[in-house]
Amino acid sequence: MSGPKLEMMRTDVHAHLWSEDYLRLLESYGREDTATQRGLGAGDSPAELDARSR
Repeated sequence: MSGPKLEMMRTDVHAHLWSEDYLRLLESYGREDTATQRGLGAGDSPAELDARSR
């Protein structure tokens, strides 16, 4: 069967979630760069989750 070749476009829809509990756990293991994850909209507050699903 011949015809035009259809090209598929892929969209990456995964998202990161950094809860305060998780960031504190990382800090307890000596991670010092957790401040860069705070305030980026990847937290688990209802407002952040709602904003990310729009």
